[in-house]
Amino acid sequence: MAEEGQCILLTAKLGETEERFAAFEFVLSGVRELMLKSKFSFQEDFINPHLLLDVLVHVQSDLLAFRGPDAFKIGGHLCFWMSRLKPFRHLTQYHLYANETIALQVGLGIVREKHGHKAIDYKTLSNLLYDLRYGHSSPMNVSNQFQLLYC
Repeated sequence: MAEEGQCILLTAKLGETEERFAAFEFVLSGVRELMLKSKFSFQEDFINPHLLLDVLVHVQSDLLAFRGPDAFKIGGHLCFWMSRLKPFRHLTQYHLYANETIALQVGLGIVREKHGHKAIDYKTLSNLLYDLRYGHSSPMNVSNQFQLLYC
């Protein structure tokens, strides 16, 4: 788990940009919206903001390698790092896939904004969640999976 000093050090290296804070607020607002729609009740400390900021730092540093990354890359990288760094706390055994579910919702939400809504069957979603939780994937692997869903 990242300590507060480490998180500040990582963000200081990238510089304080409006885009990073806009991205942070976008992710937080998406998570809040998902939590409001959910039938579960969440506690105040459900989100670890330091880990969520680390997610955005990883995504930003990954995407610097691309010239004009598309929605699949942005959504895939964000989904991967949210599922790996796990910024959301499990409240009960029913929330075992909480990080992966929220990561998948946010990642696919970015793709849907650009490419429209695509119906995804239950088995495909289950496989994606399982792969995010237990698989040995990479950010590019998740991006490619998103792209294949829209072929």
